[in-house]
Amino acid sequence: MRTAVAYEQLNKDWYRVLCANPDVPGRWMMVGVAPGPMDDMVGYLWSDDVTSAKLVLLAQDKDELAGRLLLQSMARRLAWYAGRSAKYELAEFISAAWERVATYPAATRSTNVMVNLCLDCLKAVSRAAAKDGREITVDQPPEPPQQPDPAGASYPRVAEIIDLAERRALVPRASIAVLRSIYDDGLSGQQAAERHGMSPEMVRYRCSSAIKKLRVHRQELLMAA
Repeated sequence: MRTAVAYEQLNKDWYRVLCANPDVPGRWMMVGVAPGPMDDMVGYLWSDDVTSAKLVLLAQDKDELAGRLLLQSMARRLAWYAGRSAKYELAEFISAAWERVATYPAATRSTNVMVNLCLDCLKAVSRAAAKDGREITVDQPPEPPQQPDPAGASYPRVAEIIDLAERRALVPRASIAVLRSIYDDGLSGQQAAERHGMSPEMVRYRCSSAIKKLRVHRQELLMAA
């Protein structure tokens, strides 16, 4: 229960951040982060290592907003860890996340950035547990983690939702293909870009645009799935 309350508070704080920063700030675009709504970035960092690494470097250069976005992208996974461990509070995982973002070697560990950040947090909290006699046992959830869900359903239903969207022509076929690469095949943004002959920014744009359309038809798709 305490983890759920802390997670809800974290999300409320993120909402306040979004109210003040609805779009990607211009200073990020100057270092190659694509423009777009800030909230869309939360899930897409898991499939875009290049952008994730850039945000880590920005956070290490005292950009608090970049660090807060990274934390929000990690939040659901960290809450899952805290809920499963029954030994530590979510606050302790969050503290470990801030510390790891500040020290993460983005230049040398530039693949699976979000996964690595979360696992590093789990290791840090586990080491602390061992020192004071506590033990944390957390089974890893299936990958890919925290991918944004096109219709608000749980991850195993994403493929079915995408199929329905294609049959009902809710999303252009080109965007359907990109969604499948990301959510069905588990490709990173860079890998999907190479597969479809487009830039990672275009991959994120297509996914963002498609998800917005699917949200409009959320109830319809969930009832049919």
